[in-house]
Amino acid sequence: IAYCLLPIASCLLPIAYCLLPIAYCLLPIASCLLPLAYCLLPIASCLLPIAYCLLPLAYCLLPIASCLLPIASCLKTISNVPQTLLKIAL
Repeated sequence: IAYCLLPIASCLLPIAYCLLPIAYCLLPIASCLLPLAYCLLPIASCLLPIAYCLLPLAYCLLPIASCLLPIASCLKTISNVPQTLLKIAL
């Protein structure tokens, strides 16, 4: 397995070296965005209970969605019928 992975590793190394300067360039941007993240955290903690409240609703809607899918595909085939008939007629 090691012999198999060696060429992959040697191939990925130059890519890693190429990405390193980009990482160094992005670091100051990340440190700049951190305070913004701290600012957004209370908003996230406020939205979490809403998400928990919506989860059961999602579970409730899933069977409805799975029920509607065959209807949608059925309607699609029905809508294709006039087009098919037109093609046959022409």
